Amino acid sequence: MYKKIFSLIVCGALALGVLGGSASAVQMDQGKSAIIMPRYTYLNSISPGLSISGGKASISGSLSGLSSVTKIEYTVSLQAKSGSSWSNLQSWSGSASGTRTTYSYTSGSVSSGKTHRTKTVATVYAGSSSEIVTAYSMEKVG
Repeated sequence: MYKKIFSLIVCGALALGVLGGSASAVQMDQGKSAIIMPRYTYLNSISPGLSISGGKASISGSLSGLSSVTKIEYTVSLQAKSGSSWSNLQSWSGSASGTRTTYSYTSGSVSSGKTHRTKTVATVYAGSSSEIVTAYSMEKVG
């Protein structure tokens, strides 16, 4: 009799240990979206931005690498959506020595009523190693 009770207690404890383990989830309010950030080897963050006002696009962003990063090269492209594909309207390139860089550009005119975004492609160097990272801004209507 005691063996059965002991067995039930052990099974119960094991079940609680397995089922009661820690778990986490993100609860979002309805209508809000979560930003999922991938993990990179050398890059801490990449933050592309886009705003449209007065028929022009303002493009800005920053890239921040780990302490081992020696150089960051990037190309930022302003894109417009046509059907289900995107086409480049204008591009800018830059590079910086060190672990961090920011950029800010103003485009020529953007198409009214069209959806736009920026695409940032960066090569991040850490000594003789590197990684290529691509990030997109939020979409904005011109």
